[in-house]
Amino acid sequence: MSKFRIISNFSLHTQHAFYTTSARPKPQKFRRLTRFLLGVGVLSGGVWTYDYFYNYSTLERNFRTVFNAAIIGLDYYFNFKAENAEHIDDLHLRSAQRMLKTCLKNGGLYIKFGQQIASLNGISPPQYSDTFRVLFDDAPSVPYAEVSKIICKDFNVSDPSEIFSSISEQPIASASIAQVHTATLKDANKTKIAVKIQKPAIENQIYMDLFTFRNVLLVFEYFYDLPLSFSSKYVEKHMLMETDFVNEARNCKEAAVRLAQNPVVAERAYVPKVYEELTSKRVLTLEWIDGIRFQDLPQHEDEFPKVEIMETVVDVFADQIFRSGFVHCDPHAGNLLIRKNPQNPLKNQVVLLDHGLYIHCTEKFRHEYALLWKSVFTNDTENIRKVAKGWGINDTEMFSQSTMHQRFDVKTDTVKVDLNDKKEMFKIQQEASKRVKKFLADTDKIPRELIFIGRNLNIVRSNNKYLGSPVNRINMMANWAIKEIGPDWSAWANKTTIENEKLLTRQPTINLILDEVLFVIKSRFNYWTFRVGLLLSSIVFQVTETWKQLNGALFGKRVGGFEEFLDSQMKNEMEQKFGIVIDEAAFDG
Repeated sequence: MSKFRIISNFSLHTQHAFYTTSARPKPQKFRRLTRFLLGVGVLSGGVWTYDYFYNYSTLERNFRTVFNAAIIGLDYYFNFKAENAEHIDDLHLRSAQRMLKTCLKNGGLYIKFGQQIASLNGISPPQYSDTFRVLFDDAPSVPYAEVSKIICKDFNVSDPSEIFSSISEQPIASASIAQVHTATLKDANKTKIAVKIQKPAIENQIYMDLFTFRNVLLVFEYFYDLPLSFSSKYVEKHMLMETDFVNEARNCKEAAVRLAQNPVVAERAYVPKVYEELTSKRVLTLEWIDGIRFQDLPQHEDEFPKVEIMETVVDVFADQIFRSGFVHCDPHAGNLLIRKNPQNPLKNQVVLLDHGLYIHCTEKFRHEYALLWKSVFTNDTENIRKVAKGWGINDTEMFSQSTMHQRFDVKTDTVKVDLNDKKEMFKIQQEASKRVKKFLADTDKIPRELIFIGRNLNIVRSNNKYLGSPVNRINMMANWAIKEIGPDWSAWANKTTIENEKLLTRQPTINLILDEVLFVIKSRFNYWTFRVGLLLSSIVFQVTETWKQLNGALFGKRVGGFEEFLDSQMKNEMEQKFGIVIDEAAFDG
């Protein structure tokens, strides 16, 4: 009995020990977990509240970006394979759509990032440019109450009526970083003005957005094995400048001064006056200009002939590229107005708007770029390779095709592309990636000006195409290029001015005389080869114009003009020679 009691007591003590050692900590662990989760919830709620109400959802936007970038990255990692070639187009499309939704949801600078992705045609798959095309439409505006706070804060007033006689509550235009309101000055005439106001979220979001942009380029670089991030610092620098309206005011004044320096374009174009006393980093006040939009030009052709207006547009931006070196990098149709010259109503005038994005081109770059245009027309392969190599570009033919829409004849293997064979297209995309990588061989040498010069050329081409290609843009640009080269015959003989001076200072000998004769022959031959090239281009232009007009008059059929012809030629060349499929939207600016 005592033995049983001992065993029973031992059993009870054992059970008691078991419960005290294993059951009691459970409530403590539960309480610790509860406190941890509660703390995380409170902290997360606090961060979200601060981010949403005081930080314009900057953290949420960037978390959304990182999350979607990770999804896209994993999608490519697991599905971009040869055995999945039949579904590669679907992969590109869903990735592009996911990125587009992210840009639209985030808004602000993400709209510009999306526009940059849309401009990577020929590098990124065509599904991206097609999907991102919607980002070139007007962006949604923010309520007047929000932008009025910016005016009050920047000018230390309690209400905009303290500095403006009146201001419209509804914006007349809205873009990714700002919107424009009409207003009147507090003067005797109540002068009408345009007030460009930065959207309130931009100031808080911009640095995190640029950080994200840099990393998105790195993701593209990793998955496509292409050197894309080399341009990020340059692009970021100019995006920051674009959000500084004091800088835009300076650009307006400098653009006006440089425009006035050249009588060829001085009276044909105009930059609105800036009201500096009503301008801050986030508010830009400009002279109001009455005119018709470039997009509406076809409905006003009797008053404003398309040929004359487009010649002015090409001349103005060619003058910036080849002479002044101060280049407007966003000359799309929405940034151009047409009016009669107030000083001479018999003449028409193009008004340049939105001066936030400009670049300065060095004299060296302008000269080399002019030589490149000259060399393409003379089919001077030696000089083209020399310029391209100096810029870190190893694929000269692709460069001349993509930059100037000009054919550069070298021996290259033709790629026969069957767009319906998905496995073949997968291989071609991989080969195209290798060729683009070769094209961007030495990114340290690539002039950063090319990034935005290419943008300018593409938009001007799109403007010309929109009007039905009324002018031969290629010939006009080439003539501006040789103006930059100047009267020095050394450039036409592929000699530097110093080499030519040495030639002239040598003692006269038979060899010297032969060298001088060869110099004259070569330089004059290249010059007239250039002129013949322009003549042939003019003939092709006139043939396409005549064919277009005949089809319209006789059959009521619309036929593409000269720009469409060049676009088609480039598209076919890039597909057949390089295996790069370019979406039609790439040629629409």
